[in-house]
Amino acid sequence: MITCSDSRINPALLLNAQPGELFITRNIGNVVPSYLIEGSTQAAIEYAVNVLNIPKIIVLGHSNCGACAHMYHEPKEDEPILSHVDEWLKNIVPAKSAAMLEEHQDSSKNIFELTAKHNVVVSLQRLMEYPYIQERLVKNKISLEG
Repeated sequence: MITCSDSRINPALLLNAQPGELFITRNIGNVVPSYLIEGSTQAAIEYAVNVLNIPKIIVLGHSNCGACAHMYHEPKEDEPILSHVDEWLKNIVPAKSAAMLEEHQDSSKNIFELTAKHNVVVSLQRLMEYPYIQERLVKNKISLEG
């Protein structure tokens, strides 16, 4: 499971799972980065798929996501600079673009919630870039869910 580092999200509680039943990686915004970039999220995915042979990957997003809201935040002069956060959240730019297009077509929709939903979709699409996931998808040895 790939989920947000937000403390309100407790995957084991949500899925009624016991210790050892879930392999979870958490990061700001439940982001799956591109396969071409190295990082701890990609390392966790690689290990879970290639060593643990997990049968399913779930990207678990959530409402009121601060990472998605941060995409629209204009920093004020007295706020701290969050250079690492801003760099990480570049991964959410495609979701923001899709959300802005959808919101433009229907202004009654909440842009932050749209961004959170599109972020899950983008993360699922990125998982399909990983060669070992592609291989398992073709053989029906893994499924992806958002």
